[in-house]
Amino acid sequence: MLIVKNWTFKTPQKLVVTGKSPADNGFSINIGYDENNIALHFNPRFNDQSDTQSIVLNSKKDGIWGVEEVLNFVYKFHPHQEFKVGFTFTDKQFEIELPNGTPVTFPNRFGAFRFNHIHYVGAGRINSMSIN
Repeated sequence: MLIVKNWTFKTPQKLVVTGKSPADNGFSINIGYDENNIALHFNPRFNDQSDTQSIVLNSKKDGIWGVEEVLNFVYKFHPHQEFKVGFTFTDKQFEIELPNGTPVTFPNRFGAFRFNHIHYVGAGRINSMSIN
């Protein structure tokens, strides 16, 4: 797990993450206040039995997961391949730019304008994280 703390990400900034996907099982990028308070859980999944080729979006408040949204469509991430994904948000929603430019939205269930915790979980590699 890679954890970035005390690095403020706020509206209207854009977080861009580049890396290489793991061989299997997918990965997650999490934005929030800490590991128990995640406003956006972004989780591409490759070989999960029930979620083959999907992206799961969710949030976690006080250690309790919310209702997840599962996106099943033409897959935008592939095992062993480089990726670039962008994140912006308002107090109403997150806007996620997938590797091919496809936009995806998810509600900002925290209603916040600023977050200071980003963490990555997975066997893949992060090449860079930047906030513009």
